[in-house]
Amino acid sequence: MSIMGTIQCVVFGFIVERDLNQWKLGWDIRLITVAFSGILASGVMILVIAWVVQMKGPLFASAFNPLMLLIVAFVASMVLDEKLNLGSVLGGVLIICGLYTVLWGKGKEAQKKSDNIEPQEIMEDYEPTRPLLSP
Repeated sequence: MSIMGTIQCVVFGFIVERDLNQWKLGWDIRLITVAFSGILASGVMILVIAWVVQMKGPLFASAFNPLMLLIVAFVASMVLDEKLNLGSVLGGVLIICGLYTVLWGKGKEAQKKSDNIEPQEIMEDYEPTRPLLSP
């Protein structure tokens, strides 16, 4: 994922900025920005997403992408003084509400499945690889 993202960014970067002098990193804010984005935005994000997928499954990890877009829109309007349109906010809220409704239903479904499993069914599916007591 990181390699493909890097390739896409380099190609897009060469299309947008063809002057190679602009690509040089010095000991200034440009280096700090690249390091911050690479370490925190990409590295930590991938670790957290992998942990959430391992613990709860891929559905829960996908729940934070629309929320992240909404947070970025609000922060950009406050910090960078960008215009925030009502349609963008309402669209983001509707997407998030829909996704969380799906997650709520998925949680109820998982709870219902776990409540319906009887101990006898669990023991029927159990196949020990070695005996519990050795002679």
